[in-house]
Amino acid sequence: MVGINDILAEQQKLLEVIEAQDAKINPALERLSAKGSRKQSALFAAACAERAVGILFWVAANEGRQADLDFYRKALEQVWGQPVEGDRVSPDDVYARHDLARGPESDGGRAGGLAQTAALALRSALAYGQTGDFAHIRQVAAQLRNDASGLAHRTSTDGLATVEIDRQVSEIDVILRDGASPDLAASLREQAQAVGREWLDLAVRYYRTGH
Repeated sequence: MVGINDILAEQQKLLEVIEAQDAKINPALERLSAKGSRKQSALFAAACAERAVGILFWVAANEGRQADLDFYRKALEQVWGQPVEGDRVSPDDVYARHDLARGPESDGGRAGGLAQTAALALRSALAYGQTGDFAHIRQVAAQLRNDASGLAHRTSTDGLATVEIDRQVSEIDVILRDGASPDLAASLREQAQAVGREWLDLAVRYYRTGH
């Protein structure tokens, strides 16, 4: 039987992990806020969103929600600064979509919570593009950490959150060093897509087997 001391010790251990992660990413975010342009910050947010959305796309496609899938794809292109047809997607539009509107994870099966976290990251990236408020960049970074932590917990895969924090720090350093050129954007997107595919493979296995 698990006692209160065991629970408190586990909570303290988790708090220490979070504090260590914050100590890594917060200085990098401060550098981006102080030295980066709005375009550079948007590029960082886009790379984060790209890593997250694979599971969101897959859940929508798996449930036969083509309209939602098309919507999310359009939103992602908008986050990357690409031209989109018709009206631009607003952050509030994301809240009205199935993956956030449906509420608890149980409504979406095992993969529902992962899709919801990805939708929140996409929403925050859109919100930064609309407002320029750096708080949304911090939200994107935190949501990706949560996404990685949640995926690691569900699939018993150690280290995903730590690797994601290190990745974010590296991306920020590269963006501040090299600017926000089309070549850098293409490179970051390709790298983010590769990570997204790895995360999706883990999520799909979890969805199908429960581990």
